[in-house]
Amino acid sequence: MIAPSVAFSKMHLYSLTLGIDPKDGKAKLGSLELLQELGQLSLNPRPITGTRIDAEPAPIEVDKFGLAIMNPPYTRGDIRHKQLDKNTEKQLRTREAELYHNQPIEHSGNSSGFLVLAKKHLKEYGRFAVVLPTAITTNSSAAEMRIWLAKRFFIQYIIVSYDPKRIFHSGNTSIGEMLLVLKRKKKGKTPPTQLIKLTENPDKASDAIACANKVLEEEVEKNQWGVSDIIPSEEMAAGNWNAVQFVSNELYRIASTKLWKTTLKNQIIIDPMGRPIRNTRKCHPDAIYATPALYDIKVDHCNKLEVAPDCYVQPPDHRPQLVKTLQKANYLHLAERVNLPTIKNFACRTTVPAVSSGWSTASVVDSSPDCAAAIEKAVVIILNSTPGKLGMLLVRSNKKPGYPYYSKDGLERIPMPRLRDLKPAQLAGLVAVYDNWKNEERLSLPQAHKCPVQLALDDAVCEHLGFDKQLCVQARHLLAQEPMITGKPYPFTPPPQPPLL
Repeated sequence: MIAPSVAFSKMHLYSLTLGIDPKDGKAKLGSLELLQELGQLSLNPRPITGTRIDAEPAPIEVDKFGLAIMNPPYTRGDIRHKQLDKNTEKQLRTREAELYHNQPIEHSGNSSGFLVLAKKHLKEYGRFAVVLPTAITTNSSAAEMRIWLAKRFFIQYIIVSYDPKRIFHSGNTSIGEMLLVLKRKKKGKTPPTQLIKLTENPDKASDAIACANKVLEEEVEKNQWGVSDIIPSEEMAAGNWNAVQFVSNELYRIASTKLWKTTLKNQIIIDPMGRPIRNTRKCHPDAIYATPALYDIKVDHCNKLEVAPDCYVQPPDHRPQLVKTLQKANYLHLAERVNLPTIKNFACRTTVPAVSSGWSTASVVDSSPDCAAAIEKAVVIILNSTPGKLGMLLVRSNKKPGYPYYSKDGLERIPMPRLRDLKPAQLAGLVAVYDNWKNEERLSLPQAHKCPVQLALDDAVCEHLGFDKQLCVQARHLLAQEPMITGKPYPFTPPPQPPLL
């Protein structure tokens, strides 16, 4: 609307009720009520009536549009409705269930409803732009939405901000956001999607226009707005949008094509126990059901490969079912949520079996105790090596780039060599490195490229698992530049790499 040369011959503005309509006492979901036309709530659904800004209330004139611009409210329902009383919230949830019944895609926040409306009302040649959380590109729960979009639209641009000061596009949020520009698919082969990675996110209208012009000219330049990449249409259609995970295109190439093709799934049993453990209480070591725990997730405590538990926990008297959770204590722990600028480990091993509220407890599938211990140590070495960290970061989900979290599904998708196929010499070599360095303090992730422990882990993975050493050195230094890790603007002049020994 900032182009003064654009003339409007017709404009209607409507206000729709979000909450309980005072006229009929029914729950209304604002413009999402237009979904009623797509559902089968009744044989003859009544037209949606809105309050005209410039006239009396009237049926909304839903036309076909050449352009739709959306910034849907995608906050979780419990946050969105927390200012409402319980009865109102219950009625709104019931209405949401009615409107989303038999819709093309599952209810994933309110954003999915707006996407369905855009598909219905967009002209054949039309386009629409929508702001969505960046997490939608990687969350396993949003895979259906990604595939649905790519199947019905040509996603021309994905514009993501990697600017530490502005990871969002909206003015009322602090989570990572992306802007999608889409148009209806045409017959024939779909072109690739252009991924624009903004290392500086303009906050002024004049700067935004200059940035947009560079995008349209396909001349997003280094040292100005950011870098550009493409995502093949086949990957978009399969829901693989992981190219957004790194600013460095080369780092993404290494992570997506050079790592192991097998995963942790079916090799390691992963048991996230954060919520149940938070329902326990700290206790004396001699108390009944007392279980060692990594409870407080202190970075300075978990700064070694092998970590001592920091307390004991037990279930409260009224929660005896937690005893079964405490019995799942084990040595191996994988990170569930991390702060990348301060994190030391993505995986650690405790001195005794323990549970944790911030790590997923893990165990080796069907192995003898001696073999399980060796494999656990190997997993700690691999996941904390540069290739292992690349795999962890490739499958991460995050609301903020520097604060990823991992679901069980995400942890199971981490690239990992076939642990059972490791030869005795390979396994012994990894175990020896673990035993030699387990009690040495590690530097945080931004300094990992000059951490002696990190260099030893990387050398071990290259020597015993065959990872290319030159690629490992390159990836280690590229990681040290990523804004999600440093919390600083992306430097386009990389630090010098040390010569290979």
